[in-house]
Amino acid sequence: MSKSEAQDSSIVLTASRDWEFLYVKSETDSVWLPASADLNIYSSLLKNKIIGDPYYSSNADSLEWVQHREWKFRTHFSVSENVLNKKHLSMIFNGLDIYADVFLNGKKILQADNFFRTWEADAKKNLQTENDLLIVFKPVKETSDTFRNALPYTLPGSEYVFTRKPAFQFGWDFAPDLLPCGIIKQIELVYWDDFRFDDIQLHQEFLNDTVAKLSADIFYENNLQGNVELRITDTVQHKTFFTRIIELNDFGKTTVHFEIKNPKRWWCNGYGEPFLYHLKFDLIYYNADTLFSVVRNYGARTIELVQTPDSIGSSFYFKLNGIQIFIKGANYVPSDILMRENFMTERNHELLLDAQRAHMNMLRVWGGGTYADENFLNDCDENGIMVWQDFPFACSMYPADSIFIDMVSDEIKENVLRIRNHPSLAMWCGNNEIQEGWFNWDWQTQFHISKTDSLRMWSDYENLFTKKIPELLNQYDSQTPYWQSSPSIGWGHKESFEQGDSHYWGVWWGLEPFDSYITHTGRFVCEYGFQSFPSMNCLKQFLKPEELYLYSPALRVHQKHPTGFETIQTYLKRDFDTTKYFSDYVYISQLLQARGMSTA
Repeated sequence: MSKSEAQDSSIVLTASRDWEFLYVKSETDSVWLPASADLNIYSSLLKNKIIGDPYYSSNADSLEWVQHREWKFRTHFSVSENVLNKKHLSMIFNGLDIYADVFLNGKKILQADNFFRTWEADAKKNLQTENDLLIVFKPVKETSDTFRNALPYTLPGSEYVFTRKPAFQFGWDFAPDLLPCGIIKQIELVYWDDFRFDDIQLHQEFLNDTVAKLSADIFYENNLQGNVELRITDTVQHKTFFTRIIELNDFGKTTVHFEIKNPKRWWCNGYGEPFLYHLKFDLIYYNADTLFSVVRNYGARTIELVQTPDSIGSSFYFKLNGIQIFIKGANYVPSDILMRENFMTERNHELLLDAQRAHMNMLRVWGGGTYADENFLNDCDENGIMVWQDFPFACSMYPADSIFIDMVSDEIKENVLRIRNHPSLAMWCGNNEIQEGWFNWDWQTQFHISKTDSLRMWSDYENLFTKKIPELLNQYDSQTPYWQSSPSIGWGHKESFEQGDSHYWGVWWGLEPFDSYITHTGRFVCEYGFQSFPSMNCLKQFLKPEELYLYSPALRVHQKHPTGFETIQTYLKRDFDTTKYFSDYVYISQLLQARGMSTA
């Protein structure tokens, strides 16, 4: 049996291929146009000069029509007879944004409805030597309205509660209401005969200075007979940790155990080297064919969240390798509003290096965005930046019917299994500010929620965040701490400074003076902050010269906080003399922000 017959292979259908999108000018006039390389609808429209740059001037305000249309993307690709004759042919869609029907040669093979997960469709029946792939994206708000209208009551929040897509794209206090669609990650055609590798999950079963005891669960699809050899080596140190003949089975999982003697620890930034073992797994068939060769990074470390009663209330801190860590960090929101992978990979890399140079040792991946991707996590692993990962639920109540729970369960399982092996992962958190919103934002009055519906909503909340997610984590990542909601108590309550984590917005939202940072010190402050204007050089990149004045209409388009300019002005009057020059005002706002943040 040759190598090509034994192992799986793939063809990437999104790289270096011609994609087109359908632009409908009117009911009787439409044209297929070349799509942008990132396969995003806004980028594609911009490439063809149909719209202006969404980030420039006040352009974003004229682009609402884009999100209310159906959009189609297509490509043509060829495959060889050798590929067609494979026993198994699958198409893997690593990211579709979001409500998408996929057609291969005119036959519907997939219906997708979740931004945060991977989709796979059998292509064996429909694949030919010459192929047409068509993806139809439905308008997000119109589709989510069908789910919202099916509920007999109104859930607090926006349309995003019914749509598994980054919530901030529906509009946030830092983001415009731009709802892109498109192909956000690779599409692959995977083919194989008798063996397909799926995944490897590492488990650290024991760790001290003498030995790290590990197990590896290897997942696969297999029709091969006979034994295979598994080798586990380190690609950098050129050490062999495991070599043995193992038997593959029909149910697709083999577990092996191995040890690393005198393991070197992984440390966060400022406490030591973030040392990584680069473990290479080679599975070799009896005739020397390699079934798969995969590298997984491993960091030898322990992580604990410590909450013990004390004289103040209850502690909240992390221990890494038994050492209490003073956390220094920030919140991460997606670095591109349109979530274009090619933009974000480069920007995130620079952001992570900046965080490392700024002596940060933790980033909180905020729940109104998305899950950290592999490039982000690898950079965190390599630079000693620990990751607090919110699940992507934010500032709203969510449905908890069986359809929704099944959907998010598949999403959570996939992402937990993907992220859990990264040594940088320090915490899972259920959501951003939902518990605070329920108890402190008067949703019951705002949305006219009856007592019966209120009890049901809270029951649904508990079902998702205190039952379902903990159950999934107990099954797939029982070693990483879980925190139900950030913050645990709202900043208007004194208990928020005595226990749990805190989002202190007394400064800014509450208009309290900067000195309040000194007297309102939480046990673990996840959020606080203060706006300033960006630099004049930055402003000139997205505003026209005639728009560079205070409160210009175009400038207001970029201020998404409902009282942002007014809040800056209120604080500025307290500490600085006013000025009539815009450039001076911009600079003074930065001094104001620096004063506040240095106090914090």
